[in-house]
Amino acid sequence: MQEYSYVFLNDFLRYALVAGLAYAIFYGLFKKKWIHRKIQNTVLCNSQIRFEMTYSFSTIVIFSLVGFSILKLKKAGFTHIYDDLAQYGYGWLILSFIIIIILHDAYFYWAHRLMHHPKLFKTVHLVHHKSTSPSPWAAYSFHPIEAVIEAAVFIIFVFLLPLHPLVLFAFTSYMIIRNVFGHLGIEILPKGFARSKWTGWHTTSVHHDMHHKYFNKNFGLYFSWWDRWFDTQHKNYLNQYEDTTSKECTNSVKKAVILLFFMCVNGLNAQSVLGLWQTYDEASGLPLSRIRISQSGNSIEGKIEKILLLPWQGDSPICSKCTGARKDQNVVGMNLLDGFSAIETATQQTLWDDGRVLDYTSGQLYNCAIRLYNPQSAQIKGSAGPMGLFSFSMTMKKIYSQPQKHPLIGKWEVYDDRFNALKYVVNVHFADNKLQAIIESIHLLAWEGSDPICQSCTGALKGTKVVGMTILRSFTKKSDTNWVKGQITDPGNGKTYSSSIWLENSNVLVVRGYWGVFFRSQKWKRIE
Repeated sequence: MQEYSYVFLNDFLRYALVAGLAYAIFYGLFKKKWIHRKIQNTVLCNSQIRFEMTYSFSTIVIFSLVGFSILKLKKAGFTHIYDDLAQYGYGWLILSFIIIIILHDAYFYWAHRLMHHPKLFKTVHLVHHKSTSPSPWAAYSFHPIEAVIEAAVFIIFVFLLPLHPLVLFAFTSYMIIRNVFGHLGIEILPKGFARSKWTGWHTTSVHHDMHHKYFNKNFGLYFSWWDRWFDTQHKNYLNQYEDTTSKECTNSVKKAVILLFFMCVNGLNAQSVLGLWQTYDEASGLPLSRIRISQSGNSIEGKIEKILLLPWQGDSPICSKCTGARKDQNVVGMNLLDGFSAIETATQQTLWDDGRVLDYTSGQLYNCAIRLYNPQSAQIKGSAGPMGLFSFSMTMKKIYSQPQKHPLIGKWEVYDDRFNALKYVVNVHFADNKLQAIIESIHLLAWEGSDPICQSCTGALKGTKVVGMTILRSFTKKSDTNWVKGQITDPGNGKTYSSSIWLENSNVLVVRGYWGVFFRSQKWKRIE
């Protein structure tokens, strides 16, 4: 029992120290330095990390049982493990390490391909792919059957090759470091690494992250040889790597502040530039900020009304590096644009030129021009530095105010409770004076197909498509914002529950389903 405790503690500490250190460095201590290298624009949630840790613990138990078995087999003389370094020399010590790394890479590639067989994937490998945007803690997040398959390579090695305990220690250390690196979610290798003939045969964080995102490509562990030989490397891998490693180390909110806007000319009739506009990140397409454009003499000015911060970006920022009256003032409400003049172009577009935009992250002013392409969108181009060496571009879309006929009517986003990932877009409306909701769209993961039907449903819903299904119905009005005694159908299991719904605030709808005395609540988020 004491020997097993030692083996278990060794496996546990190896995982906990490497994964924990990676998480602490890249998602804690130096998050601001590395977050611009985040591969997927997602936020890690506590429920995902708990899920990954739980299955990783079961993997550690299995790995330690295999290690304990090898220890017993060695003592009984059944393995090729040797203790005397002089028996094979230092040359074999180094060569044996290289050999088992190469063999393990081949073993992993083909075992991984096997795990993606439909019969094994849904029952076994799906556990690992629940982490569509993995964290360092996902390195050992395997179904127990997959953990056994992963551990089997150790048994093969000790029966196949003479190996010194130092080689086995170095191998297991290298394995966990590379595994955590593959699941880091942040690319730390330099730009050009993936395209170089000297280094490109190594896998990167982007390489394995794309496997989690796209599911059926990039199966390799340490090297990209097998993916290249068998055409399983994602066609956009190299471009994705370059895009990720080309991101500047600046707060993404900087783009939200370096902006503005537009005027439309159709023939001789000019469109108004006044109004509320939303800016978007060029790379991810995510909204960044909302800006109110107003008239200022013969020019325009723009103030930020709202910055759409991600969780790691803190609360409403202040311009700590600004000078003059702007210093240490809240960015929200600050005037960021001035000095623009309107110029008509030969293509009957309107160009706002010779303007200035404040970058509150650095406190610097940048030259800026704004071009209108149609009444709903514009492109902002800015430059800074000698001869405009540094440049950027950004799109904007106009937000039109529309009266709300009823506080519940509208489109709502429904998130997966476990991973905080968007699952459905639901349209709440009235039909024949009855409140109901239908699924307007579904966000599927790679293994979930393309257009699912509800096979578990009963009655009229059996065999119907999930998209277009009515999931809320038969409610009784308690107030405009509170409806009770209704029904909700869960497309996942086909079951229907009694339900009540109410507004927590104008943008959050609480939906509760009851099963006897038990209940479960979800918070749907309004799509504005």
